[in-house]
Amino acid sequence: MHLFNLFHGVNPIAALVQCATASALGMVFTAVYYRGGSLWGLVFLHSLTDIAGMFRSNFTELATDLDDLNQLNPLSLILIPIFLLVLAFLLRKKKMPEIMANLQEPSEY
Repeated sequence: MHLFNLFHGVNPIAALVQCATASALGMVFTAVYYRGGSLWGLVFLHSLTDIAGMFRSNFTELATDLDDLNQLNPLSLILIPIFLLVLAFLLRKKKMPEIMANLQEPSEY
């Protein structure tokens, strides 16, 4: 979905960086769901991500979303290995039986 930003004035490099980092973070969020079995943790994490983005963009200066997105550069890709390390930790082999058990139990959300 982040690629649609290309049609709204975001430069291609910034859009690809946003897609790559959002995809890696999405995998981490999925692993958090698998470990915890609740959407509420994901709602909280996504809210923290959005708040961090507001601080990153210095929301007090009223910058537009387009300006913020166009500031993304390949240096932002440094976050992807960090996200993948967190993903590997959450889905480590030792915890897979617990994860599989959580997936088989019906969740209320």
